[in-house]
Amino acid sequence: MCTTGEIIILSDDDDCEDVPPNELSVFIVEVEDVKKSECAVPPTALDEDLVITFSRSAEVLPHARYDCPIHPFTATDCEVSVPVPNNHLMCDQCFCYICDKLASSCKWWCYSGLCHCNSHKKSDFWNNHRNCALLGGLKTFNLTLSEVDSHLRNAETMLQSFRQELSTLYGVFLKGRVLEECGPIQTRKNCRIFDYTPVYEHVSSFLNKADQQDSRAAAIMMLGATEDFIRHFQVSGTFLLQSPSADAVKARLLLLQR
Repeated sequence: MCTTGEIIILSDDDDCEDVPPNELSVFIVEVEDVKKSECAVPPTALDEDLVITFSRSAEVLPHARYDCPIHPFTATDCEVSVPVPNNHLMCDQCFCYICDKLASSCKWWCYSGLCHCNSHKKSDFWNNHRNCALLGGLKTFNLTLSEVDSHLRNAETMLQSFRQELSTLYGVFLKGRVLEECGPIQTRKNCRIFDYTPVYEHVSSFLNKADQQDSRAAAIMMLGATEDFIRHFQVSGTFLLQSPSADAVKARLLLLQR
């Protein structure tokens, strides 16, 4: 309840100098009791009943297998022989940490000797394995995943395609070809010519493509190509062609001087 009491008001003598003493006034003011209910704040909307009309479970976002909120995961350092109990289980949003794709599409998930289902980011072994898998040929250039962009990915793809064709052309070069003008068939087996020109032209074409790429991508392509053709050697044949590009040693120098 609110406070109840009396208030006595006396007139100030300084303000009543001209009033006789017997006429000074005293006022008594009584304060009425006020019940607490009369001081209460009116009910608000928060006092109304709350009715839940709809609810649903939280949506599970894509995540690495070791972070799955549904299936428990047991971390090991480098277990690749067999899946650790329960690690092979997955939900629809589980990703393979090594392949960086849905676990359901990873062909090495439970493969003995690899067992990607056991992979996680707190192991140096699995982190190195992931870097090798995702970097591919770029691993030899000491790049990290954070440094790799679409230009470098494209450079790696072009480099791998170049290497396959280069291997085929160099294999043909090493076999040589028979010259028809050597005479009878029985003597032609010793009449071989080894022409490096097709290999040289393939490398030159690839280096021209590299010149048109982003600076980092161009460097990757040129270094990768050089690493391959620098090992090529010339095979001695019956006939020697005069063109510098026909000789592997001379052609290498021409390519390095570009």
